[in-house]
Amino acid sequence: MKNFLSIFFSFIIFAGCSTSEPLVWHQTYFIVNDTAVGKNYAEVIYPLITEGPNYDSINARIDFLIRKHLCGNDLRFANMNIRQAIDSLFVWKKQDSTLNQTLYDLRFYGYLKECGNVIALRGSVYHRTNDSSSNIYSCVYNIDRRDSRMLTRDDIISDTTLLKKLNQVYFSRYLIDKVISEESLFVPIDELPLPQNISVDSTGINMQYGPNEIAPLSIGEMQYYIPYDDAEPVLKKIVRK
Repeated sequence: MKNFLSIFFSFIIFAGCSTSEPLVWHQTYFIVNDTAVGKNYAEVIYPLITEGPNYDSINARIDFLIRKHLCGNDLRFANMNIRQAIDSLFVWKKQDSTLNQTLYDLRFYGYLKECGNVIALRGSVYHRTNDSSSNIYSCVYNIDRRDSRMLTRDDIISDTTLLKKLNQVYFSRYLIDKVISEESLFVPIDELPLPQNISVDSTGINMQYGPNEIAPLSIGEMQYYIPYDDAEPVLKKIVRK
């Protein structure tokens, strides 16, 4: 868990950017700890917007995305907020004699970045569902601040060919900095696909490969930035400063 927290808190040092009326938000925190059984635990830190255009709709989108990671797509929790869904999940689990004996540890740490009309929800997720294994991964979602619509990579990137070339340059520098051999990758650098997790802030384009995406699980996540000045030509207007 120490590494998990280090990864999360290393993300939040970068400032966002926005050409629109800024959103006012703060980190909201809650814990659900079933002391009667001792095997159910949830810890959630997530952004809650209190002021700004369309903030209720954006909060609802954020709530849905986080709930999906913690409770899956189970329709029983579809109309609940995050806290209600976790409480109900643990009640359901306690009612099952088999599941009641199984460890269930869920944690989500998330925050927001703004740039142009795009809000990026970035988060780290920790799942532990038995005594011997756990799963840690990161997620990124890009949201249109004007209508809370989910945005795809093609909605924010205008030139994927140029972005791939930039990505190869900055990924190569990342490998050198982290002393990672190119031979350990699943593909050569000149065939490198764009990562699944891409978002933008005032620093530039955040590129993040998950474990097993382009390298063995043992290497873990790989995260780096393409500086904004270099990246701006590949960005669509919606995500520009």
